[in-house]
Amino acid sequence: MIRIAVVDDEEIILKSIHKKIEKILHDLNAEFEIQDFTSGKTALKEITEKGFDIIFLDIDMPDVSGMTIARRIRMQEENLEIVFITNKDELVYDAIKVVPFRFICKSRFDEEIQEALHEFIAKSNSRKSFYTFLTSNGEKTVQPVRIRYIEVSSHKLSIHLLNESFVTNGNLKDIEELFYTYGFIKIHQSFLVNFKFINYIKRNEVILDNGTTLPLSRSRYEKTKFEYMRLSREDWK
Repeated sequence: MIRIAVVDDEEIILKSIHKKIEKILHDLNAEFEIQDFTSGKTALKEITEKGFDIIFLDIDMPDVSGMTIARRIRMQEENLEIVFITNKDELVYDAIKVVPFRFICKSRFDEEIQEALHEFIAKSNSRKSFYTFLTSNGEKTVQPVRIRYIEVSSHKLSIHLLNESFVTNGNLKDIEELFYTYGFIKIHQSFLVNFKFINYIKRNEVILDNGTTLPLSRSRYEKTKFEYMRLSREDWK
């Protein structure tokens, strides 16, 4: 079941968005429920209290701006996808800071909302992928999308998830090719990093979303930047 929130202060537009989403997801045979909000304040309260999978958000609203809602949501929900709906290109740069899933231009709404929903369904399916590691406490099955980075030391792999870490035997070369398909970048002979959690790439280090600083090999600097840009573009298509 996909739980969707739609936030727009103009009721006519809100109903139009709702109907379009409903039609597209019916055509995809998806199970879903949609909750509409005309008030930014109400939306902020409901969305932070209930579990939604994706939110379609008017970026420019009078009571609480879409940007404010997105910032507060992102502080609590790392995995909720945010889709901004706007005609104001000048707001896009600031919006990038909350890691939105997509931007939809109102002037190209029908085309772009269909692209966004198709991509979201594909991404949701990919999130169902799991990888099983063998640890001293038995098997540990995790979603690669929830791994920030993997570190190797003395034939031991440290797997750093969003809220925990664990250790397993192995080498990066054993999993590097597979995890490349999950969006991981080898930034150093000892580190594989999920590109989604990279905040900054500096000449000799990579800084993650939680403030963790990892070493970046000089020889991998240009390739890391290239791979990050490539993956970011693919993720936003």
